[in-house]
Amino acid sequence: MKFRHFALCLCLLLACLTACQQSSPPSEPNVAPAPQAAPPQPKAIEAELPPRDPADTVDFETRIPGNYKGNYVWAAATNLAWREMMDSILHGPAQMKDLNASAQKTLQSLNESKFSKRDLDTSSYYVKAGFGDEALAEIKSQMARKFPQVDPELDDIGLEPMHFIAYACLYKKLRYAEPFEPDGVSFQGKEVYGFSSAVLYDKLRIVDYRSDDDFVIQVLLKEKRDQLFLCKGFRMDSPGQALQVIASNKGKEPSFPASVDRFRAPKLHLEFNRSFEELYNHAFVNEGFAGYFLADMQESIKFDMDEKGVKLVAIGRDAIKGGEPPKPKHFYLDQPYWVILKRTDSPRPYFILGVRNTAMMKTIPQK
Repeated sequence: MKFRHFALCLCLLLACLTACQQSSPPSEPNVAPAPQAAPPQPKAIEAELPPRDPADTVDFETRIPGNYKGNYVWAAATNLAWREMMDSILHGPAQMKDLNASAQKTLQSLNESKFSKRDLDTSSYYVKAGFGDEALAEIKSQMARKFPQVDPELDDIGLEPMHFIAYACLYKKLRYAEPFEPDGVSFQGKEVYGFSSAVLYDKLRIVDYRSDDDFVIQVLLKEKRDQLFLCKGFRMDSPGQALQVIASNKGKEPSFPASVDRFRAPKLHLEFNRSFEELYNHAFVNEGFAGYFLADMQESIKFDMDEKGVKLVAIGRDAIKGGEPPKPKHFYLDQPYWVILKRTDSPRPYFILGVRNTAMMKTIPQK
């Protein structure tokens, strides 16, 4: 089956310093109550949320991306888990003491993120925050039911009754409207495994085209409520320029590729893990949570992009016009580019990948 998919898993573990040393709650009045007095637990499976505010049209996110061998990596699972912790446990923005400038920037980014469940469909994510091993067991059980194909990566975690966990998993499997053909392609002068097509009418739309080295295209998907953009010719330190072009063209009719246009892209495979160690062992100062500190915060991202897809028979038509023949456009992703996934009705992407080198590609052996 032709697909583009990725699974995104995040685990946040917040531990109580004093609970590790005694079985009963600390006596200080500003320490969080025992589990039986804890905030109500969120429901396991989320219902459909009300429609978003029509005025919510611009993405102002300040992201803290990961670095995979020089490539930019960001996914929304971290933000989902952190927001669930603030909403269900802390009941407000997280406050931590003795942070350096880098850690303070990370905390501010997580606290101020506007990304929420409204930027996803309920079938693609799982999120929960709760206390103790009871919450941990519930997460494992509910993940096994909702995403049996995903390893929840929770086997090495144990919780005392007053410890709490915030967890989120984002899973997407998206199919192109029509498959591409496997092919060897060039990226930064290296021959790598990839895919291509010389018939693009039913495969992509042109969002913005300045030249063969400066363009934004949208690859058509079976899932109409999701969008996949490929952006070449932009600054690669931040996706801001590419996101602005996508936003400025929202509501405009994209252009159809011509019969002479061509497309090439490398296959991508990513397995990325990181820890937010800059926040480790820093105490919370939120009311009722003095004595709590961040013990562990992990993020795991897996992403694949190739030519495979659902078999689809479709008819493509080319308009025959008089005058000069069109100049061919070459949508060749042979230099750094952005991969951006978002919901059609959301201004905020749920996945951004800045492809800067061949680290996620398989090189074709030289004969």
